[in-house]
Amino acid sequence: MIYHAGDTGYHSALFKDICKLYHPQIALLPIGGTFTMDIYGAALAVEDLGVSKVIPMHYNTFPLINADVEKFKELVKVEVVVMKVGEEWEV
Repeated sequence: MIYHAGDTGYHSALFKDICKLYHPQIALLPIGGTFTMDIYGAALAVEDLGVSKVIPMHYNTFPLINADVEKFKELVKVEVVVMKVGEEWEV
């Protein structure tokens, strides 16, 4: 199961419920911070969701949503798949 968070902020109860109901293995999480969760909230979401892989999204496309993806990688204990625009990744 893949979970796509869209443009959302961190909400512990929501992510824990998604984990219990759907057991996702992969999450696409925003990390830009201004309009969505930041790297710290996303790291908590990874833990709450119980996923084994995370794809960060919605960051570094303009100054207001710059995020340090390398720092995010340090914060989580799962595989982080950083994709480039137009890149494909097979599940």
